[in-house]
Parts: sequence; C-alpha cells; structure tokens
Amino acid sequence: MTWLRVHDGLWHKRWYAALPDDARFVYLWAITSPHTSRAGIVTCLEGAAAVELGVSVKAFTAAVEALAPRLVVVDGRIVIDQWARYQIDNPADAYGCARIAASEPASVRAAWLAANEQHYERMGW
Repeated sequence: MTWLRVHDGLWHKRWYAALPDDARFVYLWAITSPHTSRAGIVTCLEGAAAVELGVSVKAFTAAVEALAPRLVVVDGRIVIDQWARYQIDNPADAYGCARIAASEPASVRAAWLAANEQHYERMGW
C-alpha cells in the first residue's frame, strides 16, 4: 500500500470547485487510486477506470479532458501534474519516483518530467 497526501485545501481551490462533479470525482480517484504509482502515473485503462468508478467511458474521458492540464493522458497512462510538489519531500522519495518514471515509455517519461520539473529544480536536481 502506498501512503499519499490529500490536503483538505483541495476543496477550497478555485480550479477544483469550478469542475463538474464527474471531473472532481475522477481527480480524487486519480490521486488516490491503487493504479497510481508512487511517481503519480496512473496505469489503468480508460474502460477499466470507468467500470471501477461506475461511469461510462465517455463520461470518464470527458472528465479527464476537463482536468487538462492537471491530468495528462499519454500512451494509455495518466500523468498527474505537479505530483512531486505534494507527494515528495525528501531526496530518497525524489530518487525513487524518478526511477519509477524512468521505467515508463519515453513519451510518458517526458510528460512526467514536464509535470514535475519545477519541484525537482527547487530540490536542487
């Protein structure tokens, strides 16, 4: 089991409050799902995710699209933007997440780096 942080401040974020209900539900699922790696990469196919959430594939896809750029779909995976900012607070975690991302296809790895580069730069990487 992976321990993740979900700050209650999420409910007060304007961008989150402005989302449709399906999109808020999908975002919470993405950041807490057992399909989400420690690096913030979701490896669940759209159809399976829709079934798991009890929504149609069309509704799931629309919710993910509404969440762009906070969720980015690349080669069948979902990369969570700024994952490192909220989940990584020490060099060991940063290294572990980078190793997980390095095992992904190049396109997913590139999206992950783009989504998390600011945090890694702040950490001195």
